[in-house]
Amino acid sequence: MSKELAAGQKIQTYEVVSLLGRGGMSRVYLCEDLVLNRRVALKQLLTSDHDSRSVIRLQQEGQSLARLSHPNIVKILTYFNDDDGAQYLVMELLHGCSLAELLAVNGSLGVGDVLKLAEQLCDALQHAHDQGIVHRDIKPTNIFLCNKKIENVKIIDFGIAKIADNSINATRTGEFVGSPAYISPEQALQKDVTVKSDQYSLGCVLYECLAGHPPFEDQTAMGLILKHINDQPEPLGKNLFVPAAVAKTIDRALRKDPEARFASMTEFKQALSGAVPAKSTTLNPAVILGAIAVAIVGGGMFFILMIMKAPTPASSLTPLSTVSPTPNLPPARNIKNAIAGTSEDSLYPSLGDLKIDGFKDEQRVEQELRRNPQKDTVFLNRYAITDHSLSMLARAPNLKKINMDSSRVDDSAGNYLAKIPTLEVIEASKTNLGDAFVAPLSKLPKLHRLALCETQVSSEGLKPLVKNHSLAELLLRCCERIDDRAGSVIAQMPALQMLDASKCSEISDKFVADLGKMPNLNFIAIGETGITSKSLPVLAKMKSLKRIYLDNVEKITDISDLQHLDLDTLSLRNCDINEKIVRQLVKFPHLKLLRLDRAAVTDDDLKVLATAPMLSDLQITNCQLLTQKGINDFHRRKPNCLVNTTQDRYAKLESMF
Repeated sequence: MSKELAAGQKIQTYEVVSLLGRGGMSRVYLCEDLVLNRRVALKQLLTSDHDSRSVIRLQQEGQSLARLSHPNIVKILTYFNDDDGAQYLVMELLHGCSLAELLAVNGSLGVGDVLKLAEQLCDALQHAHDQGIVHRDIKPTNIFLCNKKIENVKIIDFGIAKIADNSINATRTGEFVGSPAYISPEQALQKDVTVKSDQYSLGCVLYECLAGHPPFEDQTAMGLILKHINDQPEPLGKNLFVPAAVAKTIDRALRKDPEARFASMTEFKQALSGAVPAKSTTLNPAVILGAIAVAIVGGGMFFILMIMKAPTPASSLTPLSTVSPTPNLPPARNIKNAIAGTSEDSLYPSLGDLKIDGFKDEQRVEQELRRNPQKDTVFLNRYAITDHSLSMLARAPNLKKINMDSSRVDDSAGNYLAKIPTLEVIEASKTNLGDAFVAPLSKLPKLHRLALCETQVSSEGLKPLVKNHSLAELLLRCCERIDDRAGSVIAQMPALQMLDASKCSEISDKFVADLGKMPNLNFIAIGETGITSKSLPVLAKMKSLKRIYLDNVEKITDISDLQHLDLDTLSLRNCDINEKIVRQLVKFPHLKLLRLDRAAVTDDDLKVLATAPMLSDLQITNCQLLTQKGINDFHRRKPNCLVNTTQDRYAKLESMF
């Protein structure tokens, strides 16, 4: 078995920085390329001297990737053996998450996102097939979202790929390859596998993205395999929010007979692209085509499009006589009143190919408000939000919270939300919203919480919020345009109590220095940024702080400055924890929650932490140096402290390699 590499160890021209993850067949390390001054991912094969089959697999993965050059396929840089015979594969370093991780959080994806995903994957697989390579293991864990963006995906792990002109077989005769939840029937029956097997597996992935679960589910691997061979999945068309043409296209990719599927990945992609036309008169089940009249006048043709909204069944709505008066909603969209020649482009100018989703979603908003006019919370997650939907919300008399996370919405939404004086909470993370969205929100007299994580908001765009004297919670996690300049702006928000600026890579110690005199800030998260231990004395002077998150901050060697704060929560996830810091931690008199996930904590450290006077919740997931014996000993010494050692799914990086 290959020995685990230690941080600082050099292998040829690569220096190990840290272990990224491990699986049953390999370990993956973050390494520094000492020649080209770049960071790479180094995959080390875990094998005995006699396991030649595993060596062939790693070599074949290298050969497969070396043939391929495509923006949606992970790049192979080199392959080598060290002096001890250990096998290594050097690949580009990817930042983000797997599709499996995204689905674990979101459950499913919108049709628009699935089509973006499918287009890239079809192109990548077509490229591989053109080079004579069949992947044979397409599944969500082998699809990587760079920077967690649907628009930039890469296929990884070609370890069991089939190369058309390779006479060496990387699998034993009769050996099962593939993943049971996504395996094609012919692959399950160990028949000859062609490019259409990848098509079937991709169909399974797209089905799961839309339905929230794979086509087949079973408690055993054999049960799953038999269902792929014999059963038909529940039709996607039963899902109201999946267009019938999209469902039909994916259904064809899932045919049992490979010859009944699409001829190529390109044909599959074209069928999906044509399934949701940019202009369509069949907007959703609630809308029907009234008439198309064509009149020929003087050699010209005039098209009059009349589309009428079908009445909602009375049984599906609460009788209006039983609820409080309906707010002054704008009239329901009635396209039949539009002048001849009006197109959906003018009704939904910002949604592009998602106009159908926009019409459908605005009807859902309207029905919800008519059912409950006094509704104080509206969830629009993953909606296509139109101006018409926003104008309806602006007239809701008691709206306090709106959640637009992961929605398709533009900056004009800010002008509508600014007209809702009762609004207290706006969740708008994972959107393309920017500074123009934020500016009008300064007028909201009761705004308490504003979440803008993973948006396009900049430091300059925060300035209007200084005028808002009610804002208490501001979340800016993963905002690439937030830099040190934001510190002096945020410092002028006297009511602010909670600030999350974690994973904002452009902020440094200067950002923290500008926050030093904020009187009411009791929560700050600034992990995975550019700050260093120099910021700790500044934080120590902020006497109102109760909770501090310093995850992934490098070179913290002393935290004694923070002992003078009345902290009840401290997070040092993935930090270099030494014995000195552990002994300082037990001197925090009011510390209740301590997060040390993925830190270098030992059994001896747990013995010391057991003496912390108020500690009631200890998070130590993925701490590789701990043993079960040490954890049991901590339980015995401090029985009333909750200990979480469950492996964090986001740390299972080995599943991506």
